[in-house]
Amino acid sequence: MLIIATNGAASGKAGGFVASHGRAGAQFRAQVINRQPRSASQQQARALTGSLAPAWRALTKAQRQGWSQLASSVLRTDALGQAQPLSGYALFVSCSRNLLTIGGGLPATAPPTPPAFPAIAAFSAAALYTAPPPDNFLAGFALAWAPATLSPFAGVIRASAALSPTRGNVRPSDLRIVAALNPLPLSGVNLLATWITAWGAQPPNGTVTFSLNLVDPASGFASPAVRATAPFSAAQYNAYIPGTILIQINETPVAVLSDQVIEFNENPQAGG
Repeated sequence: MLIIATNGAASGKAGGFVASHGRAGAQFRAQVINRQPRSASQQQARALTGSLAPAWRALTKAQRQGWSQLASSVLRTDALGQAQPLSGYALFVSCSRNLLTIGGGLPATAPPTPPAFPAIAAFSAAALYTAPPPDNFLAGFALAWAPATLSPFAGVIRASAALSPTRGNVRPSDLRIVAALNPLPLSGVNLLATWITAWGAQPPNGTVTFSLNLVDPASGFASPAVRATAPFSAAQYNAYIPGTILIQINETPVAVLSDQVIEFNENPQAGG
């Protein structure tokens, strides 16, 4: 059940309900306790964030105050759509994570100067295939951006799983890193293997959402993300290799069938 309030923004939990903010305004939903996700990428992200706490504690008091002062001018949009400043620790962790993601080191102990990012005029994504139907196996996704030269910035590309085309709200938490490009190639890049590594073997069809952030290799600051979607519909490889089936009656072999694949409703289920 979803209740839309008309008396302003709200946030938090109370009495089994969760308050949040959506396109229609303040919303109240029944609280659902989510399972603890433990994908490889999520565990790596948590381990990375946890490893940065000692680096923050190693800063002097004056250095931490400098990061806090810089963070007071860096605004991020919260779940209610309101711009809020970061804490010094949150900004330090954000910059550090970005630098480590693109293969750099930790930021300087002194707070850096925020860079001026160029505008990304266009960002697109399209599915690539090996051949026309019916042998249209998915060969990858072509991502392109303009302008072609965005140096000296690196780029971090995130992607969703293959979702239904009717899924309109893809949250940042639905995206996983599939490429960290330092330096950022000219114009675009093609990828598939890293997307499969992040999300598993692709289904026959779906829509994938990609996002691109620019990252400053000197400071670790990242630009706002731009997004693109790529629908695809592809044939599937037969993962089952034909094998041999031994037929027995009362444990006595009576027949051997070679080059066989077991199917149910024309779907392969087992092979050799």
